Amino acid sequence: MKDKIKIFGGRYGLGSKEFKPRDVKAIVENMMRGTLRHNFTVGITDDVTGLSLATDSAFRIEPGTGNPRAALLYGIGSDGTVGAVKNIVKIVGDNSDLYPQSYAVYDSKKSGGLTASHLRFWDKPIQAQYLVESADFISVSNFMIAQRFDVFGALSPGGTVMINTHLAPDVAFANLPKEVQEHLIRNRAKVYFLDAGAAAHELGLGNRINTFIMLNFFNLTKIIDPKIAARDAKSAIEKTYKKKGGDVVAANWAAVDRAHEFLTEYKLPGAPSGFAPDWTPAMTADAPAAIAGTLGEIAAMRGNDLPVSAFKNFGEFPVGTSKYEKRNIADRVAAVDLNACIQCGKCSMLCPHAAIRMNALSKKQASLSGINFVPMKTPELGNDLAFNLSISAADCTGCQVCVKNCPVKALKMIPAQGADQTAFDAAAKLPPMPRDKLNLNIPKHIELCEHLFEFPGACAGCGETPYIKLVTQLFGDRMIVANATGCSSIYGGNLPTTPYTVNAAGRGPAWSNSLFEDNAEYGLGMRLALNQKQHALKNLLFELQNTEGLLKDTDIEKLFEEKDIEKQRLNVEKIKSEIRNQKSEIAANAASLVDALVDKSLWIIGGDGWAYDIGFGGLDHILHSGQNVNILVLDTEGYSNTGGQQSKATPFGASMKFSVGGKDSQKKDLGLIAMMTGCYVAQIAMGSNYQQTLNALLEAESYDGPSLVIAYAPCINHGLRIGMGRSIEQMKNAVDAGYWHTFRFDPRNADEGKNPLTIDSKAPTAGYNDFIMGEVRYSSLALAFPDRAKELFAAAEKEAAEKYEMLIKQQQMYEK
Repeated sequence: MKDKIKIFGGRYGLGSKEFKPRDVKAIVENMMRGTLRHNFTVGITDDVTGLSLATDSAFRIEPGTGNPRAALLYGIGSDGTVGAVKNIVKIVGDNSDLYPQSYAVYDSKKSGGLTASHLRFWDKPIQAQYLVESADFISVSNFMIAQRFDVFGALSPGGTVMINTHLAPDVAFANLPKEVQEHLIRNRAKVYFLDAGAAAHELGLGNRINTFIMLNFFNLTKIIDPKIAARDAKSAIEKTYKKKGGDVVAANWAAVDRAHEFLTEYKLPGAPSGFAPDWTPAMTADAPAAIAGTLGEIAAMRGNDLPVSAFKNFGEFPVGTSKYEKRNIADRVAAVDLNACIQCGKCSMLCPHAAIRMNALSKKQASLSGINFVPMKTPELGNDLAFNLSISAADCTGCQVCVKNCPVKALKMIPAQGADQTAFDAAAKLPPMPRDKLNLNIPKHIELCEHLFEFPGACAGCGETPYIKLVTQLFGDRMIVANATGCSSIYGGNLPTTPYTVNAAGRGPAWSNSLFEDNAEYGLGMRLALNQKQHALKNLLFELQNTEGLLKDTDIEKLFEEKDIEKQRLNVEKIKSEIRNQKSEIAANAASLVDALVDKSLWIIGGDGWAYDIGFGGLDHILHSGQNVNILVLDTEGYSNTGGQQSKATPFGASMKFSVGGKDSQKKDLGLIAMMTGCYVAQIAMGSNYQQTLNALLEAESYDGPSLVIAYAPCINHGLRIGMGRSIEQMKNAVDAGYWHTFRFDPRNADEGKNPLTIDSKAPTAGYNDFIMGEVRYSSLALAFPDRAKELFAAAEKEAAEKYEMLIKQQQMYEK
């Protein structure tokens, strides 16, 4: 009997692929074949080993009854669609005998990426552990989604489609890809257009459109009585938004009552429009074939269909690919009036998404560029220069940081459809201003440097990314980054594209992420490796000089003392030319290491969850190591990447996950701890004082030893009442209120008989309580637990005042 049992095996779930009924069917058919295939794979197309089993793509199992049985709701990360789906599931589950199932699929962007919520409603327990492939209802929260992704392919015949757009219905349908128009007509789809943007604006909801999507889901599907759904929706809204204030609750209730008013049914034509466009490509036309063919397919959300052979480079991907992915996620984007612009560079400095560029060319070059230039207003750079500032509408997230911070109102928001992308694309190809003509101590000069961190997938208005962009502009052509897991590792090194890029000479940041807890040690290991390379190179150069008669006129010791980077690069080329034709092993080894002569700028980057909490032990070790490393802590005062949990950087009274009742312990004073180790320490807030931020970064990098820069970074988890478009302004508000103190501690000053501690922030000029009540993480506590809030806020204000007083006393102590 045992001899008659056939045992065979295979693999599923490779690359996190789903295990679908069609895969089971293929396995059973394989088992029943006369020629049994062993070690098979399902779920992927393995064209390298040839072990994949063929599957029947048309085979599906969707049991159950009800109308609709399944739905797909597509959104843009942070637009509220996923939250709307959560409420839909709860409302249906509480008010019907149907069993609901929900699963959300995201890409790896922090926000602004595609989200797909898969919903099922059946009259018996759901056993389907795979995504929806046939849907009766499909909604799209952003018109760009319908133009770029094949989101309607799963629509059942006669199904319902809801598309959110500000365009008139006939114009919107005509601008859908031809394949989409044909598919909807062929399937006799019921099509509705929703103008949730106009509705949200009218009702004072900003960009939040989730309530309109949720209510119109019920209005169109009738899966339960829409009146019952509206009643429960109001209850859910009150529970969700009560902490944000009664005005927010009232506005959302109005959205419930009026959601149907902004919905328009569209009668399908008999044929597609005569000027129906093609699909909006996931990558630009100038993307190299190797990038467009693999990363482009991933960006188009077709990565699951790629065969194994597409990854022939074993998971290695090029840098600088974010410039090829034009996401077009904003309905309204920034535009500039060059004639009104004073060329201060603030918009380019502060743009969280590096979507603004400044160019300076000679007037003759400018006249030949085909782009609009105006006279340059920076006489120290010369009188024969012309200036251009351009904005990438396709990369703008609509956050309004630039508009809110322009001192002369030269920027405004316009409809994305009217924006000119060609000017930015042309400007991006222009030569940069030579760095040797720029003074990197002057902020607006820096914005004429090449951007080596561009178009990250961070949340709109992110407070972290401007710091990283600035560091890369200063040091990126010789920069190595050890990045802790967190927001900065997600928007900094995700697939399909990466924002770190290279300059015209092919130089740019080398970036890597290990884990969460060990980032400090990871970066220290990099520094020790760089040191060892320089030590080995020095020995090899001495051997070449002493045994092979090379480099006779070179003072090798002095060579390694050179601090001027451009001179050091010339030295590298000189050494390369002298040893290029040498055949000895010593020469070959020296040639492999000679680039180490140019000292690398090593930066260890992470958030407060890493630096204050999980990675603090390693950070403390580095601060005492004496090694030349630079540490940039992006302090959002909580675990931003995982949804806003408290960290040891969270101040007194903040209501966050794990401290909903208000954190009752003070914030760890990381700056003070670091000062006690004798390393360089700075606390900065770019929106408060850009020059102080710049000075701190330049001083930190020049310090021969550990340096720690702690940067205040507003986050969406703070719940800024003034909106993330004013995140930079919130940095200034924090300093003015005495909530955040800016200072620089430079031990080199003590060696020169000067005071090592410079306190850059002044005594508070604004109310502490007024500041914190402008953030939901504090105001929600005042609403929920007013007495406790009063007690904790008083303790927080007292602690902030004591910290500033202690800084003053420390400064006075160093004077003695």
